[in-house]
Amino acid sequence: MMQLHWKACGFFCSLLLHLGLAYLLWKQPLLAGAAQAPAASFSAVRVSVAAPAPVAPAVAAPLAAATPPEPIIEKPKPKPAVQQTLPTHTQVASGANIVANKVQHQASVDAANEQQRAAPPINPKAQRDLHFNELAARIDAHKHYPSRARKRGIEGRVTFIVSIDASGNLADVEWLKGNRLFYKSTLQAIQRSLPLPSPLGAVAYKLTLVYQLK
Repeated sequence: MMQLHWKACGFFCSLLLHLGLAYLLWKQPLLAGAAQAPAASFSAVRVSVAAPAPVAPAVAAPLAAATPPEPIIEKPKPKPAVQQTLPTHTQVASGANIVANKVQHQASVDAANEQQRAAPPINPKAQRDLHFNELAARIDAHKHYPSRARKRGIEGRVTFIVSIDASGNLADVEWLKGNRLFYKSTLQAIQRSLPLPSPLGAVAYKLTLVYQLK
């Protein structure tokens, strides 16, 4: 067994030795050819570059003299014809009415001013009396008989002071005397009688009303 083993080893070693010798013999010609190959030669090439030719500067052509533009003259536009419209009969009549109304109004104003200038001036006492009489007549016309006093047959007189402001409205009522059954009807009569402006401004009057069954 050992002999077979040593024989196999010797066979493989001999095989490897023969293969190495074969490889060296095959490679030797290649190395010899490479050593005998000539070296590459290089030759210098001379390149000449020509200088560029000088370029003449461009001369600009002279500009032509600019001629001024001719002025544009606008022709005058024709004016539109103005149409004159004559007033119609209705417009003439309305204008005449307006003028007549103005004249009539001015005439009435002048007449009123003339009457004021011609009328004699009224003194303050006379103005107060006129205003007092007007107020007393209004209150007497607006009074009504209370139903309770009428059922009981009660009559009487009441006295009070009524104050009126400058605009003619009621400012105050002061009850002086009289049956209280007539107070509400008297106050309502005063309120219905106003406003009544006074030419003297704010005034106060003492009045008496008579309640009498008929």
